[in-house]
Amino acid sequence: MKNSILRLTCLGFTFLCVAASGQNAQFTNITQAAGIHFVHNSGATGKRYLPETLGAGVAFIDYDNDGWPDILFANSEDWPGAPKRPSTLKLYHNNRNGTFTDVTQKSGLAMSMYGMGIAVGDYDNDGYDDVFISAGCDSESWNRRSPGVQHQCRMG
Repeated sequence: MKNSILRLTCLGFTFLCVAASGQNAQFTNITQAAGIHFVHNSGATGKRYLPETLGAGVAFIDYDNDGWPDILFANSEDWPGAPKRPSTLKLYHNNRNGTFTDVTQKSGLAMSMYGMGIAVGDYDNDGYDDVFISAGCDSESWNRRSPGVQHQCRMG
């Protein structure tokens, strides 16, 4: 975890230095090549409900404690009464070579909810990242007692 925080801090510092120097930075979209195939479903109906205007939550989390940052995306879902499109949370495992593998099914996180934000922290101080996902109706919390999702609490 310390390594991933250090890497993110260095990346942020580098970005700030490039921006401050006035040089033109060029970014290339490598999402598909990296194995990330997340598509956000805002659930938009055209009625402009407030949650429809918000983006999906995303977090870097070391879900398997291998020291490499994995990626967790919160996704929304269609509103009641609207045609349902499949949309779930997405968890991508870092392959340590610049690519990721979708492990959503394997982790037990293939669930539909109107997810809006993610918070990650080791709230029980056991060395594993715990996850809280804020949602439109019911929020979810996962307390990990060992690698993988072990305990789920529904709050709402």
